[in-house]
Amino acid sequence: MCLGSFVAALPRFGYEIRSLNSAELPTTFILSYGYKALFLGVDHLRSEAGLSPIGLADTWVPAATAALMVIGATAVAVVSFRNGREFCSIDISVAGTAFIFGAGIYCGTYLLGTNFVYRLMFLLLCVPQLLDWQGRRCADRVDRIAELGLFGTVLGVLWLNGNANGHSTFLLLPQFLNWLLLFCLAAVLMLNLLRTFAGTPAASLP
Repeated sequence: MCLGSFVAALPRFGYEIRSLNSAELPTTFILSYGYKALFLGVDHLRSEAGLSPIGLADTWVPAATAALMVIGATAVAVVSFRNGREFCSIDISVAGTAFIFGAGIYCGTYLLGTNFVYRLMFLLLCVPQLLDWQGRRCADRVDRIAELGLFGTVLGVLWLNGNANGHSTFLLLPQFLNWLLLFCLAAVLMLNLLRTFAGTPAASLP
């Protein structure tokens, strides 16, 4: 119920935040994340190398790439649901609710454009649920690898995006991880939404 209500409120939430961003807050690709940051960063590195920028950030390519990632995540969720995969089942608990909000805010702000990395603090809301999954090992090896991979990706995003210089030689690695995390979190949220609609019981923890 909580997940369904959150998803239903996302369009309005996104509209309000985007209005706030465009009206009051500046955007930049320095120390930033979002679906345009990778393309802006590539142009910055090309400029430093004396090359002319490609300008892909101002085209349809970033938005199309983000749309394909979300579609791909949805396809993975549907296939996993039909195959009865049990990984990343969000608990009915405080940790589970925190994960829904943390993952939803990350995906939402990522798709709004470029955002200052301090907003990645919301990813910390995902950590308790991730730790619960590690402590409660899935029987299937593939499911365990999926949960461990998501945990590692979240930690990698939080660690690498804290670089004091957003355009060091390590720019591309955190940006690729940001895209990977968008894909993973979108797939997990969609998978749990399908479970909710199907009436699949989730684990209930105090």
